[in-house]
Amino acid sequence: MKPTMDKISFKLGVPEAGWLPVHLVTDAFEINVDASDVPKDPLEELISSIILLCSNVNEPPDVMWHLEPFCYYFRFKKVNSTYLLTILSSEYYDGPKKIEFEIMGTFDSIIMPIYRGIKAFASFDYKDGLWPAIEMERIDKLKRVVTLN
Repeated sequence: MKPTMDKISFKLGVPEAGWLPVHLVTDAFEINVDASDVPKDPLEELISSIILLCSNVNEPPDVMWHLEPFCYYFRFKKVNSTYLLTILSSEYYDGPKKIEFEIMGTFDSIIMPIYRGIKAFASFDYKDGLWPAIEMERIDKLKRVVTLN
């Protein structure tokens, strides 16, 4: 599969009882799902991946969006100044993964929309227990590394 060159739109909705609405849209592909915070917090994994990418780790660990039992995975890869986002799927947690879609772009077209989605989510005022809270130190670190790129 040849990656498309495109911009993405990435939004996180208001969580409800351990489920987080996740929306990723390009011209050719769309994910609109509710992801679970079990067995791992995918938002924390996403923050870690973006921090690692911005800190010169070219292939951070996959981010798992667990839909119980189906899963989507975001796999980031940086090659020079180009970013590749591969979206994979699996029928169940830790099952074999297949590529659903690949998109290639710049920092501004791939990483910044995800960063903005995380920042917007972090500004939500939602009730405790609906989703694991993001520590402000993590958001501050994310902001620092993104700003340096």
